[in-house]
Amino acid sequence: MTNTAKAKQPEITIHTDLCSHDWGIESRHWTSEGEVLYQRCSICSTRRMRLRAMVD
Repeated sequence: MTNTAKAKQPEITIHTDLCSHDWGIESRHWTSEGEVLYQRCSICSTRRMRLRAMVD
């Protein structure tokens, strides 16, 4: 059976540089590209995803 449901559009946050972010890690996992970090600012609650590439 094929799922034909469409994904919701991601929320778009317009961000200004009024906050000097204090990034904390919410979760992390390893992929073939490296370590993926999901972070959230403890001040303004903005979230970001970062990739720490693997070093050969």
